[in-house]
Amino acid sequence: RQFGGDITPDLLNNKGVIHYCSAEMPEAVNDFSRALTGCAAGDPMAVTIKFNLARSLEEIGQNEKSVVMYNEILEEYPGYLDAHLRIATILANGGKSGEAVQYVRDIAGTIQGSTPWLMVGYLNLRRMEWVPAQKAFEKVRKDIDPKCPYAAVGLATIFYYSSVNKFRKNVDRNSKDYQRLLQHMDYSLNTFREALAWNPANAYAA
Repeated sequence: RQFGGDITPDLLNNKGVIHYCSAEMPEAVNDFSRALTGCAAGDPMAVTIKFNLARSLEEIGQNEKSVVMYNEILEEYPGYLDAHLRIATILANGGKSGEAVQYVRDIAGTIQGSTPWLMVGYLNLRRMEWVPAQKAFEKVRKDIDPKCPYAAVGLATIFYYSSVNKFRKNVDRNSKDYQRLLQHMDYSLNTFREALAWNPANAYAA
């Protein structure tokens, strides 16, 4: 596994990570590319290096190359969740949020855990599609993790903003709608508190 002055792929990968964390993307791309070239056939580390390279290319705007690499990873490892999520993120950031939501929904049924459904929720939240966002977060709490702080924050955010928007319409304080808004605000506050209780470091809940 030694090449190029006895620098092994794992060391080059580590060097690339340091450059990446320092926002030195051209250097990171160079290190990860060299590391990937130096990997022997079947080297289990190659997939990690390829993901790191794709991620670095994404940071410098070479999204098409990144997507090709993510798909290459998924051909070999269909359950590689981070590659799926990066593809969805590229779609969303490229103005294709609807496609991003559908992409994640399509994989959510085949990958265990709350992450895909959380992303569905937050992508819809970003689009201000409150109902599908709420359903995604509720699914996490009901079917996967009742104490998921991220789902709690998502739900609390939905009820908070929907209530604030209605308050701005000067709802009659003597009406049932006003009382319902107060209930929604209470629910939002209590759910934020729940999220903080489960994860005190959650800045979004604070």
